[in-house]
Amino acid sequence: MKSAVLEGLLRASRFSGRAALVAAAISPVFLAGCGKKETAGTASPAASGSAAAAAPSGAAAAAPAPTGEAAASLPKKIQASLKDVQLFSPYSSNRTMPSASEDGSLDTGHAQLRHGLGIVIEATNETGEILRYATFDGELEFTGASGVQSCHFGSDAIGSEYGTRFLSFSLKAPPDLSGFGRDAASKTTWFDESGSVVESPWRPSERIRMVSRRGDCRSPVLADMGVTAIHGHVVVKAWKEFQDTAGVSELDDKAFDLSLDGDFVRIRDKKSSKLTLVALKDVTEMVAITDAPRDGRVVPLTKLRLSRLVHPSESDAVQSEPIEFDLNPAALSVQLVKLPSGDFANASGNVVVYLKDGKVAYDDMAKLHLSLHDVERKDVPAEPQEVSFEAAELSGKVTDLKMVHFVDDPALNKGQRRLSATWHIALKGDDIEGRLKAAVDAATTALDAAERVELQADIGSDAPAKAKAKADLAKAKSDKTVAETRFKTSLSGERGKLTKLLSCGDIRLVTSRGVRSATNSKAAGDICKALEKANEVDVTLSYAIDRYELPIALAYSLGKAQSFAPIASARLLKLDPR
Repeated sequence: MKSAVLEGLLRASRFSGRAALVAAAISPVFLAGCGKKETAGTASPAASGSAAAAAPSGAAAAAPAPTGEAAASLPKKIQASLKDVQLFSPYSSNRTMPSASEDGSLDTGHAQLRHGLGIVIEATNETGEILRYATFDGELEFTGASGVQSCHFGSDAIGSEYGTRFLSFSLKAPPDLSGFGRDAASKTTWFDESGSVVESPWRPSERIRMVSRRGDCRSPVLADMGVTAIHGHVVVKAWKEFQDTAGVSELDDKAFDLSLDGDFVRIRDKKSSKLTLVALKDVTEMVAITDAPRDGRVVPLTKLRLSRLVHPSESDAVQSEPIEFDLNPAALSVQLVKLPSGDFANASGNVVVYLKDGKVAYDDMAKLHLSLHDVERKDVPAEPQEVSFEAAELSGKVTDLKMVHFVDDPALNKGQRRLSATWHIALKGDDIEGRLKAAVDAATTALDAAERVELQADIGSDAPAKAKAKADLAKAKSDKTVAETRFKTSLSGERGKLTKLLSCGDIRLVTSRGVRSATNSKAAGDICKALEKANEVDVTLSYAIDRYELPIALAYSLGKAQSFAPIASARLLKLDPR
Protein backbone atom coordinates (compact mmCIF):
# COMPACT_ATOMS: atom_id res chain seq x y z
CA MET A 1 0.00 0.00 0.00
CA LYS A 2 1.06 3.63 -0.40
CA SER A 3 2.80 4.99 2.68
CA ALA A 4 1.00 7.95 4.23
CA VAL A 5 4.30 9.07 5.71
CA LEU A 6 6.28 8.93 2.48
CA GLU A 7 3.66 9.90 -0.11
CA GLY A 8 3.51 13.59 0.79
CA LEU A 9 7.01 13.89 2.19
CA LEU A 10 9.20 14.10 -0.89
CA ARG A 11 8.29 16.72 -3.49
CA ALA A 12 11.64 17.96 -4.78
CA SER A 13 11.83 21.20 -6.72
CA ARG A 14 12.04 20.61 -10.51
CA PHE A 15 14.23 22.31 -13.07
CA SER A 16 12.31 24.23 -15.72
CA GLY A 17 12.84 24.95 -19.41
CA ARG A 18 16.35 24.54 -20.76
CA ALA A 19 17.80 23.73 -17.36
CA ALA A 20 15.53 20.70 -17.11
CA LEU A 21 17.02 19.25 -20.29
CA VAL A 22 20.53 19.62 -18.95
CA ALA A 23 19.61 18.29 -15.51
CA ALA A 24 18.00 15.25 -17.10
CA ALA A 25 21.28 14.45 -18.80
CA ILE A 26 23.21 14.04 -15.57
CA SER A 27 24.45 10.51 -15.19
CA PRO A 28 24.09 8.62 -11.90
CA VAL A 29 26.66 9.50 -9.27
CA PHE A 30 27.72 7.41 -6.35
CA LEU A 31 27.33 9.89 -3.54
CA ALA A 32 29.63 9.77 -0.53
CA GLY A 33 29.01 6.85 1.77
CA CYS A 34 31.06 4.57 3.96
CA GLY A 35 31.08 0.96 4.95
CA LYS A 36 33.24 -1.61 6.66
CA LYS A 37 34.65 -4.57 4.75
CA GLU A 38 35.87 -7.91 6.01
CA THR A 39 39.61 -8.25 5.73
CA ALA A 40 39.74 -12.00 5.26
CA GLY A 41 40.77 -13.01 1.77
CA THR A 42 41.47 -9.49 0.53
CA ALA A 43 44.85 -8.67 -0.93
CA SER A 44 44.42 -5.05 -1.99
CA PRO A 45 44.93 -3.46 1.48
CA ALA A 46 48.31 -5.14 1.83
CA ALA A 47 49.24 -4.10 -1.66
CA SER A 48 48.26 -0.50 -1.01
CA GLY A 49 50.15 -0.50 2.24
CA SER A 50 53.34 -1.69 0.60
CA ALA A 51 52.91 0.85 -2.17
CA ALA A 52 52.59 3.65 0.35
CA ALA A 53 55.65 2.43 2.19
CA ALA A 54 57.67 2.25 -1.01
CA ALA A 55 56.93 5.83 -2.04
CA PRO A 56 59.75 7.96 -0.60
CA SER A 57 57.68 11.12 -0.50
CA GLY A 58 54.52 9.43 0.74
CA ALA A 59 52.43 11.50 -1.69
CA ALA A 60 49.62 10.08 -3.79
CA ALA A 61 51.11 7.84 -6.47
CA ALA A 62 49.07 7.34 -9.64
CA ALA A 63 49.72 4.24 -11.74
CA PRO A 64 51.99 5.13 -14.70
CA ALA A 65 50.34 5.08 -18.12
CA PRO A 66 51.71 2.82 -20.88
CA THR A 67 53.86 4.55 -23.49
CA GLY A 68 55.26 3.86 -26.97
CA GLU A 69 54.22 0.66 -28.75
CA ALA A 70 52.45 -0.63 -25.64
CA ALA A 71 50.17 2.41 -25.65
CA ALA A 72 49.52 2.16 -29.38
CA SER A 73 48.36 -1.45 -29.07
CA LEU A 74 45.75 -0.64 -26.42
CA PRO A 75 42.09 -0.33 -27.47
CA LYS A 76 40.80 3.21 -27.80
CA LYS A 77 39.20 4.36 -24.58
CA ILE A 78 39.02 7.19 -22.11
CA GLN A 79 42.43 8.26 -20.84
CA ALA A 80 42.31 9.78 -17.35
CA SER A 81 44.81 11.18 -14.86
CA LEU A 82 44.87 12.59 -11.37
CA LYS A 83 45.38 16.37 -11.10
CA ASP A 84 44.78 17.08 -7.42
CA VAL A 85 43.95 15.27 -4.18
CA GLN A 86 42.98 16.79 -0.84
CA LEU A 87 42.23 14.79 2.29
CA PHE A 88 40.00 17.07 4.33
CA SER A 89 40.55 17.38 8.07
CA PRO A 90 37.49 17.22 10.34
CA TYR A 91 38.56 20.66 11.59
CA SER A 92 38.89 22.23 8.13
CA SER A 93 36.62 25.29 8.04
CA ASN A 94 36.37 25.71 4.26
CA ARG A 95 37.50 22.54 2.48
CA THR A 96 38.80 24.58 -0.43
CA MET A 97 39.68 22.88 -3.69
CA PRO A 98 41.75 24.30 -6.55
CA SER A 99 39.56 25.69 -9.29
CA ALA A 100 39.10 23.27 -12.17
CA SER A 101 38.98 26.35 -14.41
CA GLU A 102 42.18 27.75 -12.85
CA ASP A 103 40.62 31.19 -12.26
CA GLY A 104 39.18 30.86 -8.77
CA SER A 105 38.39 28.32 -6.05
CA LEU A 106 35.80 25.65 -5.46
CA ASP A 107 34.46 25.41 -1.96
CA THR A 108 32.03 23.12 -0.19
CA GLY A 109 30.72 26.13 1.67
CA HIS A 110 30.46 24.39 5.00
CA ALA A 111 32.58 22.54 7.53
CA GLN A 112 31.76 19.03 8.74
CA LEU A 113 33.22 17.07 11.61
CA ARG A 114 34.27 14.33 9.20
CA HIS A 115 37.24 13.31 7.15
CA GLY A 116 36.59 14.00 3.49
CA LEU A 117 38.13 13.70 0.05
CA GLY A 118 38.60 16.30 -2.66
CA ILE A 119 39.85 15.27 -6.08
CA VAL A 120 40.32 16.74 -9.56
CA ILE A 121 40.31 14.35 -12.54
CA GLU A 122 41.44 15.21 -16.05
CA ALA A 123 40.30 12.92 -18.88
CA THR A 124 40.60 12.77 -22.68
CA ASN A 125 38.10 11.09 -24.99
CA GLU A 126 40.22 8.77 -27.12
CA THR A 127 37.37 6.45 -28.15
CA GLY A 128 36.92 8.15 -31.51
CA GLU A 129 33.19 8.58 -30.71
CA ILE A 130 31.07 11.38 -29.29
CA LEU A 131 30.20 10.70 -25.66
CA ARG A 132 27.63 12.01 -23.19
CA TYR A 133 27.15 12.18 -19.43
CA ALA A 134 30.82 12.07 -18.39
CA THR A 135 31.23 11.24 -14.72
CA PHE A 136 33.47 9.29 -12.39
CA ASP A 137 33.14 7.25 -9.27
CA GLY A 138 35.71 5.81 -6.95
CA GLU A 139 36.56 4.46 -3.56
CA LEU A 140 39.05 5.38 -0.86
CA GLU A 141 40.09 2.54 1.46
CA PHE A 142 41.58 3.03 4.92
CA THR A 143 43.43 -0.06 6.14
CA GLY A 144 44.31 -0.51 9.79
CA ALA A 145 44.44 -2.92 12.68
CA SER A 146 40.63 -2.88 12.88
CA GLY A 147 40.11 -3.86 9.23
CA VAL A 148 39.25 -1.82 6.15
CA GLN A 149 36.93 1.16 5.96
CA SER A 150 35.83 2.32 2.52
CA CYS A 151 34.57 5.68 1.34
CA HIS A 152 32.72 5.99 -1.97
CA PHE A 153 32.80 9.25 -3.90
CA GLY A 154 31.64 10.57 -7.25
CA SER A 155 31.87 13.64 -9.46
CA ASP A 156 30.10 16.79 -8.27
CA ALA A 157 28.08 19.24 -10.30
CA ILE A 158 30.38 22.17 -11.08
CA GLY A 159 27.61 24.51 -12.20
CA SER A 160 24.72 24.42 -9.75
CA GLU A 161 22.19 26.06 -12.09
CA TYR A 162 22.64 23.67 -15.00
CA GLY A 163 24.12 20.69 -13.19
CA THR A 164 27.13 20.48 -15.49
CA ARG A 165 29.61 17.78 -14.55
CA PHE A 166 32.73 18.86 -16.40
CA LEU A 167 34.69 21.72 -17.94
CA SER A 168 36.20 21.51 -21.44
CA PHE A 169 39.67 22.70 -22.41
CA SER A 170 40.14 25.25 -25.17
CA LEU A 171 42.85 27.81 -25.86
CA LYS A 172 40.17 30.29 -26.94
CA ALA A 173 36.71 30.84 -25.52
CA PRO A 174 33.77 29.22 -27.38
CA PRO A 175 31.70 31.79 -29.33
CA ASP A 176 28.39 30.71 -27.77
CA LEU A 177 29.05 30.85 -24.05
CA SER A 178 25.78 32.78 -23.73
CA GLY A 179 26.51 33.95 -20.21
CA PHE A 180 28.31 30.80 -19.05
CA GLY A 181 31.45 32.53 -17.85
CA ARG A 182 31.95 34.98 -20.74
CA ASP A 183 33.35 37.59 -18.35
CA ALA A 184 36.00 35.13 -17.24
CA ALA A 185 36.86 33.99 -20.78
CA SER A 186 40.13 35.89 -20.83
CA LYS A 187 41.26 34.36 -17.52
CA THR A 188 40.89 30.66 -18.22
CA THR A 189 41.23 27.90 -20.78
CA TRP A 190 38.57 25.72 -19.14
CA PHE A 191 34.93 26.37 -20.00
CA ASP A 192 31.47 25.29 -18.97
CA GLU A 193 29.74 24.45 -22.26
CA SER A 194 26.62 22.86 -20.83
CA GLY A 195 24.57 25.68 -22.34
CA SER A 196 25.76 24.89 -25.87
CA VAL A 197 23.68 22.34 -27.76
CA VAL A 198 26.55 21.69 -30.17
CA GLU A 199 29.55 21.71 -27.82
CA SER A 200 28.07 20.19 -24.66
CA PRO A 201 28.84 16.56 -25.71
CA TRP A 202 32.26 15.12 -24.98
CA ARG A 203 33.87 15.03 -28.40
CA PRO A 204 36.79 12.88 -29.63
CA SER A 205 40.23 14.10 -28.43
CA GLU A 206 38.56 16.66 -26.16
CA ARG A 207 40.08 17.11 -22.69
CA ILE A 208 37.81 17.71 -19.71
CA ARG A 209 38.09 18.20 -15.95
CA MET A 210 35.76 16.96 -13.23
CA VAL A 211 35.83 17.37 -9.47
CA SER A 212 34.64 15.76 -6.28
CA ARG A 213 34.89 18.06 -3.28
CA ARG A 214 32.17 16.92 -0.90
CA GLY A 215 33.37 13.41 -0.17
CA ASP A 216 32.44 12.77 3.47
CA CYS A 217 34.31 9.63 4.38
CA ARG A 218 34.13 9.04 8.10
CA SER A 219 33.78 10.85 11.38
CA PRO A 220 37.00 11.53 13.32
CA VAL A 221 36.60 8.06 14.86
CA LEU A 222 38.42 6.83 11.77
CA ALA A 223 41.64 7.98 13.45
CA ASP A 224 41.16 5.32 16.14
CA MET A 225 41.61 2.37 13.80
CA GLY A 226 45.37 2.86 13.50
CA VAL A 227 45.43 3.48 9.75
CA THR A 228 48.54 2.02 8.10
CA ALA A 229 47.59 2.56 4.44
CA ILE A 230 45.23 4.71 2.38
CA HIS A 231 44.51 3.50 -1.14
CA GLY A 232 42.16 4.96 -3.73
CA HIS A 233 40.96 4.17 -7.20
CA VAL A 234 38.81 6.15 -9.63
CA VAL A 235 37.12 5.19 -12.91
CA VAL A 236 35.90 7.76 -15.45
CA LYS A 237 32.74 6.77 -17.33
CA ALA A 238 30.66 8.12 -20.21
CA TRP A 239 27.92 6.88 -22.54
CA LYS A 240 28.02 6.71 -26.34
CA GLU A 241 25.94 9.40 -28.00
CA PHE A 242 24.73 7.35 -30.99
CA GLN A 243 23.60 4.24 -29.16
CA ASP A 244 20.64 3.55 -26.95
CA THR A 245 21.45 5.57 -23.86
CA ALA A 246 17.90 6.44 -22.94
CA GLY A 247 17.29 6.82 -19.25
CA VAL A 248 14.15 6.49 -17.16
CA SER A 249 12.62 8.65 -14.45
CA GLU A 250 9.66 6.42 -13.47
CA LEU A 251 10.53 2.98 -12.08
CA ASP A 252 8.65 0.09 -10.50
CA ASP A 253 9.53 -3.12 -8.71
CA LYS A 254 8.99 -5.27 -11.80
CA ALA A 255 12.29 -4.29 -13.41
CA PHE A 256 14.08 -2.84 -10.39
CA ASP A 257 14.75 -3.56 -6.75
CA LEU A 258 13.80 -0.27 -5.09
CA SER A 259 14.34 0.73 -1.46
CA LEU A 260 14.63 3.78 0.78
CA ASP A 261 17.87 3.70 2.76
CA GLY A 262 18.33 6.73 5.00
CA ASP A 263 18.77 9.85 2.85
CA PHE A 264 19.11 7.87 -0.38
CA VAL A 265 17.02 5.69 -2.63
CA ARG A 266 18.74 2.52 -3.86
CA ILE A 267 17.92 1.43 -7.42
CA ARG A 268 19.19 -1.94 -8.65
CA ASP A 269 18.49 -3.05 -12.21
CA LYS A 270 17.35 -6.70 -12.07
CA LYS A 271 18.88 -7.44 -15.50
CA SER A 272 22.30 -5.85 -15.20
CA SER A 273 22.55 -5.68 -11.36
CA LYS A 274 23.68 -2.09 -11.74
CA LEU A 275 23.23 -0.19 -8.47
CA THR A 276 22.42 3.53 -8.44
CA LEU A 277 22.07 5.73 -5.37
CA VAL A 278 19.80 8.76 -5.74
CA ALA A 279 19.54 11.53 -3.12
CA LEU A 280 16.10 12.32 -1.73
CA LYS A 281 16.24 15.80 -3.27
CA ASP A 282 15.89 14.13 -6.70
CA VAL A 283 12.82 12.11 -5.67
CA THR A 284 9.40 13.57 -6.47
CA GLU A 285 7.24 10.61 -5.45
CA MET A 286 7.64 7.14 -3.99
CA VAL A 287 5.31 4.33 -2.94
CA ALA A 288 6.41 2.10 -0.09
CA ILE A 289 5.12 -1.30 0.99
CA THR A 290 4.99 -0.16 4.62
CA ASP A 291 5.56 2.96 6.66
CA ALA A 292 9.19 3.80 7.46
CA PRO A 293 10.21 1.76 10.54
CA ARG A 294 11.40 3.63 13.61
CA ASP A 295 14.66 1.68 13.76
CA GLY A 296 15.85 3.13 10.45
CA ARG A 297 15.79 -0.15 8.48
CA VAL A 298 15.65 -0.16 4.68
CA VAL A 299 12.12 0.40 3.34
CA PRO A 300 11.16 -1.59 0.19
CA LEU A 301 9.48 0.51 -2.52
CA THR A 302 7.10 -0.48 -5.28
CA LYS A 303 7.18 2.66 -7.41
CA LEU A 304 9.50 5.60 -7.74
CA ARG A 305 9.42 8.86 -9.69
CA LEU A 306 12.54 11.04 -10.05
CA SER A 307 13.18 14.59 -11.20
CA ARG A 308 16.04 13.36 -13.40
CA LEU A 309 16.93 10.36 -15.54
CA VAL A 310 18.89 7.32 -14.46
CA HIS A 311 20.42 4.75 -16.77
CA PRO A 312 19.31 1.21 -15.91
CA SER A 313 22.10 -0.47 -17.86
CA GLU A 314 25.76 0.25 -18.56
CA SER A 315 25.85 -1.73 -21.80
CA ASP A 316 26.60 1.44 -23.75
CA ALA A 317 29.07 2.84 -21.26
CA VAL A 318 32.78 3.26 -21.88
CA GLN A 319 35.28 3.87 -19.15
CA SER A 320 38.90 4.50 -18.36
CA GLU A 321 41.36 2.20 -16.71
CA PRO A 322 41.21 2.65 -12.94
CA ILE A 323 43.38 5.44 -11.59
CA GLU A 324 45.14 3.98 -8.57
CA PHE A 325 46.73 6.20 -5.94
CA ASP A 326 48.07 5.97 -2.41
CA LEU A 327 48.17 8.56 0.36
CA ASN A 328 50.49 8.48 3.30
CA PRO A 329 48.48 7.57 6.44
CA ALA A 330 50.15 10.46 8.28
CA ALA A 331 47.84 12.74 6.30
CA LEU A 332 45.10 11.67 8.72
CA SER A 333 47.01 13.14 11.65
CA VAL A 334 49.98 15.49 11.13
CA GLN A 335 52.84 15.44 8.64
CA LEU A 336 55.41 17.93 7.36
CA VAL A 337 54.82 19.36 3.87
CA LYS A 338 57.08 21.61 1.82
CA LEU A 339 55.72 25.10 1.23
CA PRO A 340 56.36 27.08 -1.98
CA SER A 341 58.90 29.09 0.05
CA GLY A 342 60.96 25.91 0.54
CA ASP A 343 60.23 25.65 4.26
CA PHE A 344 58.45 22.66 5.78
CA ALA A 345 55.27 23.21 7.79
CA ASN A 346 52.92 20.98 9.76
CA ALA A 347 49.81 19.84 7.91
CA SER A 348 46.79 18.03 9.31
CA GLY A 349 44.67 16.73 6.44
CA ASN A 350 44.27 19.72 4.12
CA VAL A 351 45.07 22.30 6.82
CA VAL A 352 48.60 23.75 6.96
CA VAL A 353 49.54 25.35 10.30
CA TYR A 354 52.51 27.72 10.46
CA LEU A 355 53.66 31.20 11.48
CA LYS A 356 52.82 33.77 8.81
CA ASP A 357 53.56 37.48 9.16
CA GLY A 358 53.99 37.09 12.89
CA LYS A 359 50.67 35.29 13.41
CA VAL A 360 49.57 31.67 13.58
CA ALA A 361 48.00 30.87 10.20
CA TYR A 362 45.64 28.08 9.16
CA ASP A 363 45.72 27.79 5.36
CA ASP A 364 44.16 25.22 3.03
CA MET A 365 46.71 23.27 1.02
CA ALA A 366 44.82 24.21 -2.13
CA LYS A 367 45.30 27.93 -1.44
CA LEU A 368 49.02 27.28 -1.08
CA HIS A 369 48.98 25.36 -4.41
CA LEU A 370 49.80 22.09 -2.66
CA SER A 371 48.25 18.70 -3.38
CA LEU A 372 48.65 15.34 -1.71
CA HIS A 373 49.09 14.02 -5.25
CA ASP A 374 52.64 15.32 -5.49
CA VAL A 375 53.54 17.26 -2.36
CA GLU A 376 57.01 16.77 -0.89
CA ARG A 377 56.51 15.53 2.67
CA LYS A 378 58.27 14.19 5.75
CA ASP A 379 57.17 12.41 8.90
CA VAL A 380 57.12 14.32 12.16
CA PRO A 381 59.89 13.26 14.59
CA ALA A 382 59.36 10.49 17.14
CA GLU A 383 59.80 12.92 20.03
CA PRO A 384 59.00 16.64 20.24
CA GLN A 385 61.69 19.02 19.08
CA GLU A 386 63.51 21.02 21.73
CA VAL A 387 61.71 24.23 22.65
CA SER A 388 64.00 26.88 24.12
CA PHE A 389 64.92 30.55 23.86
CA GLU A 390 67.47 33.11 25.05
CA ALA A 391 66.88 36.85 25.25
CA ALA A 392 69.57 38.94 26.99
CA GLU A 393 69.94 37.41 30.48
CA LEU A 394 66.54 35.60 30.25
CA SER A 395 66.32 32.00 29.01
CA GLY A 396 63.72 29.26 28.97
CA LYS A 397 63.39 25.64 28.01
CA VAL A 398 60.58 23.07 27.96
CA THR A 399 61.73 20.20 30.14
CA ASP A 400 58.65 17.99 29.89
CA LEU A 401 55.64 17.48 27.62
CA LYS A 402 52.99 15.07 28.78
CA MET A 403 49.57 14.03 27.47
CA VAL A 404 46.93 12.74 29.91
CA HIS A 405 43.70 11.03 28.84
CA PHE A 406 40.44 11.79 30.63
CA VAL A 407 40.15 8.16 31.77
CA ASP A 408 43.31 8.68 33.83
CA ASP A 409 42.28 12.03 35.29
CA PRO A 410 38.77 12.42 36.76
CA ALA A 411 39.19 16.21 36.69
CA LEU A 412 38.87 16.16 32.88
CA ASN A 413 35.54 16.05 31.06
CA LYS A 414 34.68 12.93 29.09
CA GLY A 415 36.48 12.90 25.77
CA GLN A 416 39.04 15.52 26.80
CA ARG A 417 42.80 15.26 27.05
CA ARG A 418 45.29 17.49 28.81
CA LEU A 419 48.68 18.48 27.48
CA SER A 420 51.08 19.70 30.16
CA ALA A 421 54.18 21.69 29.23
CA THR A 422 56.76 22.27 31.99
CA TRP A 423 59.13 25.19 31.45
CA HIS A 424 62.37 25.98 33.26
CA ILE A 425 62.75 29.78 33.16
CA ALA A 426 66.08 31.26 34.32
CA LEU A 427 67.35 34.75 34.85
CA LYS A 428 71.12 35.33 35.02
CA GLY A 429 71.04 37.47 38.13
CA ASP A 430 74.83 37.60 38.53
CA ASP A 431 75.22 38.77 34.94
CA ILE A 432 72.60 41.48 35.43
CA GLU A 433 74.30 42.63 38.63
CA GLY A 434 77.68 42.59 36.91
CA ARG A 435 76.37 44.56 33.93
CA LEU A 436 74.77 47.20 36.15
CA LYS A 437 77.76 47.33 38.55
CA ALA A 438 80.14 48.06 35.71
CA ALA A 439 79.23 51.75 35.97
CA VAL A 440 80.06 51.72 39.71
CA ASP A 441 83.37 50.01 39.02
CA ALA A 442 84.24 52.58 36.34
CA ALA A 443 83.35 55.44 38.66
CA THR A 444 85.49 53.93 41.43
CA THR A 445 88.47 53.62 39.08
CA ALA A 446 88.01 57.23 37.96
CA LEU A 447 87.86 58.38 41.58
CA ASP A 448 91.10 56.57 42.43
CA ALA A 449 92.84 58.25 39.51
CA ALA A 450 91.50 61.68 40.51
CA GLU A 451 92.74 61.21 44.06
CA ARG A 452 96.27 60.43 42.81
CA VAL A 453 96.30 63.48 40.55
CA GLU A 454 95.05 65.71 43.34
CA LEU A 455 97.77 64.41 45.71
CA GLN A 456 100.54 65.12 43.20
CA ALA A 457 99.15 68.61 42.53
CA ASP A 458 99.36 69.49 46.23
CA ILE A 459 103.07 68.66 46.27
CA GLY A 460 104.52 70.65 43.38
CA SER A 461 101.95 72.22 41.11
CA ASP A 462 100.88 75.79 40.67
CA ALA A 463 97.60 77.19 41.90
CA PRO A 464 95.54 76.64 38.68
CA ALA A 465 96.65 72.99 38.46
CA LYS A 466 95.77 72.42 42.09
CA ALA A 467 92.33 73.98 41.57
CA LYS A 468 91.64 71.77 38.53
CA ALA A 469 92.75 68.62 40.37
CA LYS A 470 90.41 69.40 43.26
CA ALA A 471 87.49 70.00 40.87
CA ASP A 472 88.14 66.71 39.04
CA LEU A 473 88.28 64.91 42.38
CA ALA A 474 84.96 66.38 43.47
CA LYS A 475 83.33 65.34 40.20
CA ALA A 476 84.72 61.79 40.47
CA LYS A 477 83.28 61.49 43.97
CA SER A 478 79.92 62.73 42.73
CA ASP A 479 79.94 60.31 39.76
CA LYS A 480 80.65 57.39 42.07
CA THR A 481 77.82 58.37 44.40
CA VAL A 482 75.40 58.63 41.44
CA ALA A 483 76.55 55.25 40.07
CA GLU A 484 76.10 53.54 43.44
CA THR A 485 72.64 55.04 43.88
CA ARG A 486 71.59 54.08 40.34
CA PHE A 487 72.86 50.54 40.86
CA LYS A 488 70.85 50.09 44.05
CA THR A 489 67.64 51.45 42.55
CA SER A 490 67.86 49.87 39.07
CA LEU A 491 68.78 46.30 39.99
CA SER A 492 65.20 45.26 40.81
CA GLY A 493 63.81 47.32 37.92
CA GLU A 494 66.15 45.67 35.43
CA ARG A 495 65.11 42.20 36.62
CA GLY A 496 61.48 43.17 36.30
CA LYS A 497 62.01 44.50 32.79
CA LEU A 498 63.62 41.25 31.66
CA THR A 499 61.02 39.00 33.24
CA LYS A 500 58.33 40.91 31.34
CA LEU A 501 59.88 39.88 28.02
CA LEU A 502 58.01 36.59 28.41
CA SER A 503 54.48 36.47 29.76
CA CYS A 504 54.25 32.90 31.02
CA GLY A 505 50.46 32.95 31.17
CA ASP A 506 50.26 33.87 27.48
CA ILE A 507 52.16 30.84 26.18
CA ARG A 508 49.58 29.15 23.93
CA LEU A 509 49.14 25.71 22.41
CA VAL A 510 48.57 25.57 18.66
CA THR A 511 46.50 22.53 17.63
CA SER A 512 44.97 21.18 14.44
CA ARG A 513 41.74 22.91 15.48
CA GLY A 514 42.85 26.27 16.82
CA VAL A 515 44.99 28.18 19.32
CA ARG A 516 44.40 27.25 22.98
CA SER A 517 45.22 29.27 26.09
CA ALA A 518 46.42 27.50 29.22
CA THR A 519 43.69 26.62 31.71
CA ASN A 520 45.99 27.80 34.51
CA SER A 521 47.35 30.90 32.78
CA LYS A 522 46.90 33.24 35.76
CA ALA A 523 48.63 30.88 38.20
CA ALA A 524 51.47 30.36 35.71
CA GLY A 525 51.93 34.12 35.38
CA ASP A 526 52.13 34.52 39.16
CA ILE A 527 54.81 31.84 39.39
CA CYS A 528 56.98 33.58 36.80
CA LYS A 529 56.76 36.88 38.71
CA ALA A 530 59.06 35.27 41.29
CA LEU A 531 61.90 35.87 38.82
CA GLU A 532 61.97 39.48 39.97
CA LYS A 533 63.84 38.14 43.02
CA ALA A 534 64.74 34.51 42.27
CA ASN A 535 67.09 33.42 39.49
CA GLU A 536 65.02 30.47 38.23
CA VAL A 537 61.53 28.96 38.38
CA ASP A 538 59.75 25.88 37.03
CA VAL A 539 56.22 26.42 35.77
CA THR A 540 53.77 23.92 34.25
CA LEU A 541 51.05 25.10 31.85
CA SER A 542 48.03 22.88 31.18
CA TYR A 543 45.92 22.85 28.02
CA ALA A 544 42.57 21.06 27.63
CA ILE A 545 42.00 19.69 24.12
CA ASP A 546 39.41 17.46 22.48
CA ARG A 547 39.85 13.75 21.84
CA TYR A 548 40.95 14.18 18.21
CA GLU A 549 42.57 17.60 18.51
CA LEU A 550 46.27 17.26 17.72
CA PRO A 551 49.10 19.37 19.21
CA ILE A 552 51.14 21.26 16.61
CA ALA A 553 53.28 23.90 18.34
CA LEU A 554 53.78 26.25 21.27
CA ALA A 555 53.38 29.94 20.44
CA TYR A 556 54.68 32.78 22.61
CA SER A 557 56.05 36.32 22.43
CA LEU A 558 59.49 37.53 23.46
CA GLY A 559 58.96 41.25 23.66
CA LYS A 560 57.54 42.13 20.25
CA ALA A 561 58.96 39.06 18.50
CA GLN A 562 56.59 36.14 17.88
CA SER A 563 57.85 32.57 18.28
CA PHE A 564 56.34 29.36 16.88
CA ALA A 565 57.95 26.21 18.26
CA PRO A 566 56.71 22.94 16.63
CA ILE A 567 56.09 20.04 19.04
CA ALA A 568 54.16 17.67 16.74
CA SER A 569 55.66 14.22 17.23
CA ALA A 570 54.70 10.56 17.03
CA ARG A 571 54.43 10.35 20.81
CA LEU A 572 52.06 13.29 21.20
CA LEU A 573 50.00 12.42 18.10
CA LYS A 574 49.21 8.91 19.27
CA LEU A 575 45.51 8.64 20.08
CA ASP A 576 43.97 6.71 22.95
CA PRO A 577 40.76 4.89 21.89
CA ARG A 578 39.48 4.50 25.45
